[in-house]
Amino acid sequence: MGLQIITGKSGSGKTTYMFSEFIKKSQKNIRPDKKFICIVPEQFSLETQKNIISLSKGSMASDIDILSFERLSERIFEEQGINNYSVLDDMGKMLILRKIIDENKKTLSVFESKSELDGFVMEVKSVISEFYQYGVNKEKLESAISSLNNKALLSGKLKDISLIMEKFDEYIKNRYIVTEEILGKVCSLIPNSKMIRGCEIIFDEYTGFTPVQYEVIKALLKYSDEVSVSITLRDPKDIDFKNTDTGTNVFGIGIKTINMLKTIASDLDVKIYDDIILENNIRFKNNELMYLEDSLFKIKKDSYANEVNNISIHRCLDEKNEIEYLAYTIKELVRENGYRYKDIAVVTSDVSGYKQTIEEVFKEYDISYFIDYKESMSNNGISSMLEAMLLIIEENFSYESVFRYLKSGYSNISDDDVDIFENYVIKKGVRGKKRYYNSFVLNEKDEEEKLNEIRLKFIDEIDDVYNVVKKGKKFKLEEAIAVIKVFLEKINIKEKINEQIEIFKKRGEISRTIEYSQVLDKLDNLFDKMIDINLDEKIKISELINFLSAGFCELKVGIPPIVMDRVVVGDIERTRLNNIKVMFLIGANDDLIPRKNEPSKILSDSEREYVKKAGVALSPSKREDAFIQKYYLYLILTKASEKLFISYRSINNDGTQKSPSYIVKKILDMFENMHIYDESEKMHISNIDTALNYFAANLYNIIKNSESVHDKDYKEFMDLYAILMENEVDVEDIFRAVSYIDDNDFIEKEVAKALYGDMLSNSVSRIETYAKCAYKQFLSYGLNLYPRKEFVIDYPYIGNIYHSIMEKFLSDVKNKKFDLTALSDEERDEKIVSYIDDSVSDKEEFSDSKRNEYIKKILEKVSKKSAWAISNQLANGKLKPMWLEYKFSSANDIMDLNFDANDIKVNFTGKIDRIDYYENGDDVYVRVIDYKTGDKKFSISDVYNGIELQLTVYLEAALNIVSRKFKDKNIIPAGMFYFNINDKKIKNSDMKNFPALNEDGSISENLKNITLKNYKLLGLSNSDKNVACLMDNNLKESDNSESNIFNIKYKKDGELDSDHAEICRSSDDILRLIKYINGKIKGYVDDLTLGDIKKNPVKKESNGCECDYCEYRKMCRITEDKLREFEKIGKKEIWDRI
Repeated sequence: MGLQIITGKSGSGKTTYMFSEFIKKSQKNIRPDKKFICIVPEQFSLETQKNIISLSKGSMASDIDILSFERLSERIFEEQGINNYSVLDDMGKMLILRKIIDENKKTLSVFESKSELDGFVMEVKSVISEFYQYGVNKEKLESAISSLNNKALLSGKLKDISLIMEKFDEYIKNRYIVTEEILGKVCSLIPNSKMIRGCEIIFDEYTGFTPVQYEVIKALLKYSDEVSVSITLRDPKDIDFKNTDTGTNVFGIGIKTINMLKTIASDLDVKIYDDIILENNIRFKNNELMYLEDSLFKIKKDSYANEVNNISIHRCLDEKNEIEYLAYTIKELVRENGYRYKDIAVVTSDVSGYKQTIEEVFKEYDISYFIDYKESMSNNGISSMLEAMLLIIEENFSYESVFRYLKSGYSNISDDDVDIFENYVIKKGVRGKKRYYNSFVLNEKDEEEKLNEIRLKFIDEIDDVYNVVKKGKKFKLEEAIAVIKVFLEKINIKEKINEQIEIFKKRGEISRTIEYSQVLDKLDNLFDKMIDINLDEKIKISELINFLSAGFCELKVGIPPIVMDRVVVGDIERTRLNNIKVMFLIGANDDLIPRKNEPSKILSDSEREYVKKAGVALSPSKREDAFIQKYYLYLILTKASEKLFISYRSINNDGTQKSPSYIVKKILDMFENMHIYDESEKMHISNIDTALNYFAANLYNIIKNSESVHDKDYKEFMDLYAILMENEVDVEDIFRAVSYIDDNDFIEKEVAKALYGDMLSNSVSRIETYAKCAYKQFLSYGLNLYPRKEFVIDYPYIGNIYHSIMEKFLSDVKNKKFDLTALSDEERDEKIVSYIDDSVSDKEEFSDSKRNEYIKKILEKVSKKSAWAISNQLANGKLKPMWLEYKFSSANDIMDLNFDANDIKVNFTGKIDRIDYYENGDDVYVRVIDYKTGDKKFSISDVYNGIELQLTVYLEAALNIVSRKFKDKNIIPAGMFYFNINDKKIKNSDMKNFPALNEDGSISENLKNITLKNYKLLGLSNSDKNVACLMDNNLKESDNSESNIFNIKYKKDGELDSDHAEICRSSDDILRLIKYINGKIKGYVDDLTLGDIKKNPVKKESNGCECDYCEYRKMCRITEDKLREFEKIGKKEIWDRI
């Protein structure tokens, strides 16, 4: 029995020395029963086998076994005939913990509210696994809790963890053994193991051991002949092993390991041989790498003063640029320097983040590679599809779950049909099972039939599952799994997976091919394990989803290396590498090096320190981990024998700035003549495909900025163009695309006529759209391009309902179904409620009672206020409604706008919300009201500039309509107004000098007047005071008065207030305005029919422009300097010009 430590710096040949000696002993061995066992990390076993074969020169002895701790356990179990242990892997742990947490949620004092958070169960699993590894049991936890007197939260957490562990142990007792317990069982079997007795054992490639692994080594030391362990330490002769603070030393983990091993050996009275210290370099082929190994993380005064050719640092723009630089450099090393792919390794602390980009770029550069990374099935399309299918039931057919399922690629419904289905669902706001299980309704019967055919197909796919696991029902897990399997057969999952595999094969995506070949077997294994763990207990659908989610998280799909000659891409800490000539460290940014662990949802760093002080051994602290990371950096940066490349990027994928890691500055400080190479502007081209991509990406910049492009860059680009021409690559399409400028301001008159037809039937809003931007009118009304219609409860939608309510209300007033002046507030409110019920009862999208109830509350509140305001406005004036929702056309009602423009007949149509009138002798006064939802203001400037035309056109139509009814009478415009339907709030400042209530509790007149003022009609009114008094009786009482009904105000002398003079005009001025607007409209229509499609959006007087909320802005791409601004003129001048 003996312990041999073999130590030395990185590159000193520890592995070679140890294996060589091992092989010599094996070859000289004369005992047939003696074994030689080499124990290495699992991921390094294949590489170790290759090394030993290579060193033994083909004569490898059969008595050398290469094992990991796990495989050693299997051998010992097998040797002693023990096969009754059902090992519970990480996936099984996740499933059991999910079940235990769900069942005991209410008894958890701290974690009850966190138990449903994403990743919570995984973190619990990690903590419990750590406790098993470090021998933490219930007794130790209770002891720790009792010592934490003033730490109520931490005590509560530990009690929760203790409870979960206790329930977990109870559940698995006599049924399973967890992975972490296997080594504990092995310790009890080693004394009886013939394989171990008298054998020699070496440990290589370990940086340290867990407490349970130390227990195994302890048993091995006691019963084997000799145990040798290699540990990497720089300058071991200079280390004071007894007094070094291992927590604050880069090599602390190695020092701690050696101390622990010698302590164990000493306690066992096992001989401890003198350490074998290897000092010579047998790896590095140049002085730069030797200096790096000798100086990294060492306080050293002298920097490296010679030229640096074998270590370089590269700054890249972003992730894509970094991987393109990487691929280009690898290709150059292979092509120009004679390296093989197997000589090269790439490491990072973010393999998962870089994985997709590496796969895409390496494929483009035709580089053979292997990524040392196990893909979780939670990222696989099948797991996402299954979760979405179950969430449809859990979330009562929410939009997100339905279309996450339908767009997963596994439904039998085609992509085109899914689009048709989704368009209807979005347009109608379809939500809830009831809506999906009832027929969809469309005006077009053929489309309706097609739509319902898709709906029934969708229901058929999920209905069997729904009937077994529907929300609120408890079911056996076995029943659920059985129906899910039927569902998978129904959607032809095997055929779809095979189709995907064939696609991956054709693309040359071997890793994806292997991954998807394993998926169904892994899924069946998950289902079997779920049933085994759950037994016959009944669960709810939420628990089923949690179960599946937990299982998918731990279900890993491993991709073995496909070819021997390949670049290995791996993790700084996990991946084990050997015989590497060139090393690339990518992602050397400060957010990746040092690695920043996500804050734990279970135990924070400070809490872990308190637990350690309470006598519970745990994994390294945050401070200790920082030095361990440095140790791994030392190992990986000194792994290559010939070249080292380090790269970082300047910006993140989201455009935010990134900074280089501290390691970049440290290496720059070590080498005087080292500088950073900028890769952001370089052409990383290695084949025709990459050349063409670069050409296409940069051609626009070369053409647009030809004067500022550097001569060297221009020459390189033209050389690239010459190469493409030599290889007969067609680049004409790229030239056309880049040089295309959409600067057409007009389409041909004939094209315009073909587009608009022989009859231009216009709404006034169409001409307003043209006035604001001709191009938007062309896209919207000419090409009929519009965004997908989506059911949203927005101002236009609510506005239509408000219009309907007010129309019903005033229609009953007009038809004298009740006397408005005699109607109490309560009676009016009752009628408003009935109008709301009528307005929404026939709307399919309001079949959801909860939504209906919520919207009706909003409608009631606003409609009651608005109806109150309208009632008071009518009661305080003479004008009464004559027509409501009146549909007009210029052919019948506005002869001046019934004309031809460039051989196209023009007809304006529209609907006037309300036309009020008052007949007084030979005079008839007319007022138009347009309801708006929101806070619409009237602007005479916008009217003059032609972008606010509706009210003026409506007034002209109303005057003509009334003139036909009242022939031979004077038709006088009283005004044109907006009435804003909204929930107007009263400001506190308005009420500070007035009581809101009278002494009897009734609402004061002051409050009524302020409320009425908030709903004031806004627009253009007749300035004649007699006309004004017809709209507000109160104006008669004083010459110094302001109306609460519409926007007019008089001074003491009876003249109009200056602020209102330009919106209160004479009848003649109003008629002149109508004539002016007609001319404006004719001009617009003439230009429109001639083919005007200019991109000429109007810049608003306030900040912004018409483009701000335009749905076509991404197609237009107009720049700010092209915006159109109206001439700034005063309101008085506007009327002078009119």
